[in-house]
Amino acid sequence: MLKIYNTLTNQKEEFQPIDTNNIGIYVCGMTVYDFCHMGHARVLVMFDVITRHLRRNFLSVKYVRNITDIDDKIIARALAIILSSISVIFLTYLTLKKFRLRCRVITSNITNTLA
Repeated sequence: MLKIYNTLTNQKEEFQPIDTNNIGIYVCGMTVYDFCHMGHARVLVMFDVITRHLRRNFLSVKYVRNITDIDDKIIARALAIILSSISVIFLTYLTLKKFRLRCRVITSNITNTLA
């Protein structure tokens, strides 16, 4: 049984899917403007565990994760560390790929890098 904290009711409640044949999980992605850190790892590992649990108990689980928009703050940070905005995207891709491979984290079904 999976219990989830419902912020609307301020209680832990048993997870009841809308459609037991098709579970969807959307994870709002990280804002990356430098190397990944433990906060990024926490989200990846936490939702890896949740997704694995759901896949054991339900027929189909679609896991979708995005990477937050590249905005002025991220571009300014990239320029401060002498990277172009394209390099930030590439840095993000390489860092996430390396992390997933080393930790054997489940890859999402869809990763929207241009959210």
